[in-house]
Order: sequence, then C-alpha cells, then structure tokens
Amino acid sequence: MHTRNEHGAYHHQDKDERHCCSDVAECCAEKGLYVGRPFYTQKKYWIILAFTSLLSIFAVGYLAAYTAFPKVAEDVVKKMKVDMSDFTLKNDVNMASVSGNKLERRKLDIIPVLAKPAVQLIVDGSILTFDNIVLSKPTNTGFTVQMKGAIVSTGPFDAAISFPTPLTVSWKSKKLGTVTMPAINAKAIVGAKFDVPGTFVVTSESNMAEFATYMINNKYFIWKIESDDVTVKAIDMTFTKIRLTKLVTLDGADGFEGAVKIKSFDLPSNHADGGITLIAKTTISNPSQIGFSLDGAAFDSYFGSVLLGPLASDGDAVFSPKGTNEITMKGRLVKQTTTAGIDALTQVFSNFLSAKSTSLTIKGASGSGPNGQVSWLTTAFKSLSISKVVLPGPASKPELIEEISLRNMQLDFTGDVWNPPTGSSKVEATLKNPFGFPLAVKELNMAVKADYNGDVVATLDIPKSQASTNDKGVVTTQFSNVPFKVQDKTKFTGFVQLLTSSPEVTFGLAGTSNAVAQTAAGTINLPTISFDVDTVVHGLHNFGGSAKLLSTKVVGATAQYVLIDIEVEISNPSNITISVGDINFDVLLPEFGNAKVGRVFLNKAVIAAGSKTYAGQMRLGENASSSAAISAVLTGYLTAGKATLDIKGTDQSTAIVPLNPALKSVKLSTDMTGIEPQLIKKIDINITDLEPLLEPNGIVYTNIDLYNPLDTPFTINQISAAVEKDCKCYVCVGQKVTLGKVVYDLPTPLTVPPKTTVKTGLWPVTLNANLDEMLALMADFYDFYDVKQNATVVVGDAFNTGMNYFQNKVPYSLYVAGITEVLYPGLCEDLTPSPTSRSAPVSFKTIEDVKDFIKAHNGDK
Repeated sequence: MHTRNEHGAYHHQDKDERHCCSDVAECCAEKGLYVGRPFYTQKKYWIILAFTSLLSIFAVGYLAAYTAFPKVAEDVVKKMKVDMSDFTLKNDVNMASVSGNKLERRKLDIIPVLAKPAVQLIVDGSILTFDNIVLSKPTNTGFTVQMKGAIVSTGPFDAAISFPTPLTVSWKSKKLGTVTMPAINAKAIVGAKFDVPGTFVVTSESNMAEFATYMINNKYFIWKIESDDVTVKAIDMTFTKIRLTKLVTLDGADGFEGAVKIKSFDLPSNHADGGITLIAKTTISNPSQIGFSLDGAAFDSYFGSVLLGPLASDGDAVFSPKGTNEITMKGRLVKQTTTAGIDALTQVFSNFLSAKSTSLTIKGASGSGPNGQVSWLTTAFKSLSISKVVLPGPASKPELIEEISLRNMQLDFTGDVWNPPTGSSKVEATLKNPFGFPLAVKELNMAVKADYNGDVVATLDIPKSQASTNDKGVVTTQFSNVPFKVQDKTKFTGFVQLLTSSPEVTFGLAGTSNAVAQTAAGTINLPTISFDVDTVVHGLHNFGGSAKLLSTKVVGATAQYVLIDIEVEISNPSNITISVGDINFDVLLPEFGNAKVGRVFLNKAVIAAGSKTYAGQMRLGENASSSAAISAVLTGYLTAGKATLDIKGTDQSTAIVPLNPALKSVKLSTDMTGIEPQLIKKIDINITDLEPLLEPNGIVYTNIDLYNPLDTPFTINQISAAVEKDCKCYVCVGQKVTLGKVVYDLPTPLTVPPKTTVKTGLWPVTLNANLDEMLALMADFYDFYDVKQNATVVVGDAFNTGMNYFQNKVPYSLYVAGITEVLYPGLCEDLTPSPTSRSAPVSFKTIEDVKDFIKAHNGDK
C-alpha cells in the first residue's frame, strides 16, 4: 500500500518491503515500487538544510561585512537580485560535489547563483590604479609593458584574480589595443599591489598615434580598461566570465615643458655629413606616469623659426616615469645658406661669446624601437615642441683672443705727431677656440687701447681688413695709415723712449673685435669679441749701441765745418719702422776726452727694422770744442787712420716732441777709417850746385807732385815737413836718416782742385844729411822716402785747419851732378866694412873723393 506523505512523496506501508533496498538510488525499481524512507534521508530535507545553511552563512557574512565594510554590504544587499524560484540556473561557477547518499549525487546551484552577483559587485567596486607603466621594445604593432600599481576594495576574502584573455585598452572610445596581465593575488580587505610585465598589441596604429600624441602633450589622460573574461577564485570557489570595466586616469607628459635641460654642449669637429658636430649633455624629466625605454629618440633644434640641426640620443633613450634621465645627444649644426639662417647662427654664437644663454625650441622627430622607427611613436614625437630650452652660456666670457702679436709695425711721426699714422703688414691673433671645430676668420676690425703699466697710452681704430687663419688657429691680418691716437702725451713720450732704449717692451692691448668667420655651418659674424692681452715687442735697444760707417767723402766746407758725405749702416733689432724726419746727433772723439768734433745729420730718415744703410752728412768742426781733435780726425782720414767716434743724441736731435727724449738717449759708437795716404805722388830733388852738400844745413830745392783725394779743393798756406829714409849701408846702416826739412810759408797759397794732381814748384829743402849719409841713402837704390808734415790748409772755400800728415814710401828722384851718373849696384856693399874688418868706414870730404872711390871700386864701368 502506498500513501503520499505531507510533502507529496510516496511511502511504502509494507514493513518487509520497506527495507528491501539499502540505497535510495537503488530502490527496487524492478518491483515498480517507490520505497518510503525517513525525512532526513529524503531530498527535500537536504534542500531545505542547504538553503537554511546558506542563509545562515550569508547572514553571518553580511553581518561581518556590514561591521567591517558597511557600505559594501549595504550595496550588495540592495543590488543583488536573485530569483529564488530558479534553482537550476546555469552558471559558470564550479563547486565540489556534495557527498551524501549514493542514490543521489546532484549539484546544487543555489550558492553560485547567490555568490556570482556578489563577486561582480565586488569587482565593480574595486579600484584599479597604476603608479607607472613603462613601454619598451616598441614596434608598429606592439610593445612590452611593465605595469606597476594596485587594486584595492577587493572584498573581505582573499582572492586570486586572473585574466585568461588580454584586457582591452581604449581612449576616448577608441580602441588602442589589448594587453596581457598576469594573475593578481588580492588579500582580504587589503587588496593587492603588483609590478608585472605584459605584452601590448596595437590594434589600430592611427588610434595609437592619436593617443600617444595626446598623452605626450597633455597633463593627463583617461584609459578605459575592460574585459568580459575575468576569473576570480575565492573561498574555494572559482567564478569565471566576470566583467571588468575600469577608467584609469594617468598623468601625461604635458609637452615636456620645462623638463629638458642642456647641462653642457660641445662642437668638437666638422661633421661628415656637413655642418658642425654637436654633442649635448642633457637631462630630461618625464612628468608622465608612462615611461619609455626606446632604442633611439631624435629631435630637431630650432632658434626661432630656423632649424639649427638634428639631435638624436647616443644609444638608448630612456624616459623614466616621473623621473629624470641623463641622455647624451649627438647631432650637428647644419650649414646655413639663407640670411635668416646666418643671422640665427650668428646670434647663437654671439650669445655664447658674451656669456649669455640661448633659448631654443626642441621639436620631436622620431622614436625608434629595435626594428627602427615606430610609426605611431614617430607621429607623436613630431607633434612635440618644447620651447625655452636653454642652451647654456659659459660662466664668464670666453677669451677668444688669447694673444696678439705685432710682427711688424710702422709709425710715421712726420705728420701729426700726436696721431701718427700706424700700420702693420702682419698682425697675428691667436684664437682660443672654446670648441674644437675649425674656425677660420676671414675679416675683422678692432678697437684697441694700448696701455702701459695700467695707463692708456693711445688707441687704434682698425677698420675692417682681410684676414686668414692657419690650421693652428692663428689669424693673420694687416692694416695701414690708422692714426695712433695719443691719449696721454707725457706717458706716450716716455713709452717711445723706453721702446728706443730697451731690448723689448711689454704693453697691454685691450678692446673689442668684430670678425667674420667661416665655419662648416656657414659664414657667421662674431661681434664684440673682447680681448685684454699683453704683447711683447722688440725694442730698438739703442740700435745695438753701434753704427757702421761704410763710406766717407769730403765734399765741401764752410768757415764752420768740413762737409763729409757718409753712408752709415744702423741695425734696428726691433720689428718697428719709424719715420722720424730730419734728425741729427753730436759727434764726439773719446780719445780727446769726448771732445765734440761735429755733428751728423740724417734727413727724412725712416728707421727701418733690421739693418739698413742711411745716407747722411757729417759736419766736421761744427760747434766743435777742440781744434786739435778736429785736426786729428782730419789727419786720420787722410792717412788711413781709424778714429773711434761716439754719435750721441741731444736736445736738438729732433724737432718732433714725442721723439726728443728717445733720440736724446741714443749713443752709438763707430769707427771712421780714413783713405789711403796719397797726397804726395812724387818728390823730385835736383842738385846741380854741389856746394850745399858740403855746407851744414845747405839749401836745395824740390818739386813735389801733390794730389787732392777729396771731393772739394784744399789750399796750402804753410808747410813744415821732414823727409826721412831708413839707411841700409855705410855710415848710417840701420838708422832712420832725415834727408832734409821743408819749412815754408808759401808766398802764394797753393790750391789743389779735387781729384787733381799739381806740381808745387820749387820749395826749399834744408839738408840735414852730410855727404857720407847722402851717399849712403843714394847707394841702396831704394827710391822711396817717408814724409811727415804739418800743414796749414784751407779745406773747401773757407775752413781753416792745421793738419798733421804722414806718408810712407813716397816715390822720389834724387839727382846729384857728378855722382848720380857713377853710382853702381854693389856700391852699398863696397862702402860698408865687413863685420870682421877692423878698419873704420871711409869718410869723404869732397865730391872728388867720392868720385875717386867709385872709380877705384868700379873702374871705368
């Protein structure tokens, strides 16, 4: 008998059959009977038990959550809508089988139905944030990311959150791509922090380019990160297909404004592609939470609207999120060919040389990954324009000109003595290039102040002149006829004196220069280049203290002086040429106690650098202090003598005021060497009256051939002379015998024209030699006399002077009637006793005695 119980189940009344089966699932199906069983063994019991247990768990969980997270609990209760009538709801939550009677193993779906909405609500309420994201190895289709951040408000239980499929990343409703993300283990209440890698696949290059452009140029951006395939594992249950949708706000790069700093730069050489190599040490601060690790980043530098040149990272370009990186940039300054380009390049260099910084604009050019340029990244980079990037100037103005040398210099004092025209055919300025690239100055001008001991002496305004530059950076230029404008007359005069007397002088050159320089980046102007250098010039050093008289020529005379044309060589050891006009010096004779013997004049003198021969005049006797000294000079001149003279400056050496002290300090030593003695060409003595030979101081007469070697006439008024000869035999052997003397006041002055020989006529000779000595002097057949004389002469037209004169080996002829005819070679030996002879030399009393001796020794020969 079967009855339905209160729950509608059938119960078997037969006691014997009630227990015919031990398992509900195996309930005697073959009998066609449903076996009644106790309520706790029935399915209804377990359903009710599970539901009440779940409610209890939920109530306890709710109370705990409400206590810890009241807001979450309240939201869960309000938002969770469960249809309790649907207990067979298909869901994606797996639960372990409930153990029980073998007759019934069925899953109960009520718990997942209740829990999944709760999980979804918790995921919806969770907060996803990123500290930073670093992009690396970018390509056109993707890149690698390193994501660091946190997910919080993940509920009261520990949970493992995984992402079986990549997350979708969008921006402004535009899908950018998908990114993989490893599982995250969240702790109850705390949540989770993560620092995980991922792979980002770009699904739209155009969207990605638009986003990257926005991100680089704006302060922040919002990403939408979503997925329909999130798996959450918590409290031993796994919930799949959970939907994730998060809006994440991240900081952008804000155009990198103020984030780029150039610490230093160099221009070391010309670039192989043209222009000048540029190397810049930079720091780049990235204000964004998105970082980049690129294989390369390229930029263009601008001054105003002018492209100066490209720059690219030297190797990897790392832009750390919210960080600062040092990046070495290499590039070049391109060659400028337009006026605007030249002006821009000039301004940049001018700022640097003035110790000023330059504000540049840096524009992005490209971004590269391992395979080269990345299209979407390059598009974004090209949108970048960073203004006010400071190209730093030096701490102080660089000394571009470190040395100036005047290799030669010309000063002309014959005009305006306080603004003498000045020039130099070779001015060298050594450039101290603050960079390494070749810098060739083609033209320049200079405004110069010349100072000595800190006082400005004069100024020079050198106009624009052509210049050249060698490979050592030495600039060579020249100038001419530029006034040397004297600022302090007293100091300038002293400076010139120092320059004249010293071997070298150091003085300062300060001022500015404007130059035109040729570079590989274009021809640029370098304005207002300051310089302040010391330069050394070789001084005149008193012309070495000596001069060399190359030639002298007596050409005339006045009552006051003898006029002598001279050629004098003066050595100027300096590199300075000075036009001094008419100058003069006193002539002193140290041998006579520095007696003044005349003056030397150089007209229109230009004292050139090096050795030079000057034509001048000596006025022998002008303002002289000693007539004896004058006579000595004149005698020495006419007898091949050498007179040491001093040429000394005086207060009257020049009429040029600034040169006067300088020339006054000059003192030169020189030797004046005379001409060979040639006044007396020949002496003729003809004795036909023999009586004077036998008389003491007998008088005979001579006729002399006189030659005037000067280029002016001279006139003899009085003469006193002695004729001498070295005796070689007989009574006076080895002695100098004075044949006779001439002491004669000419009744009519004898004038000898220049370069002319005249005969004097008969001049009386007082004989000093006796007959024996006369014979001895004739017997050697050596027909030369030595003559000493003292004459009173008039040189030129009016200069009266005494002259001591000597001339050796003057040719003569001596005729003695009756003796000259019988002289024979060997007479000298016959007259001279042999060294072993004890007899005295023969002595003659008369002419006949002489003749007899000769006849006896020479016979009829």
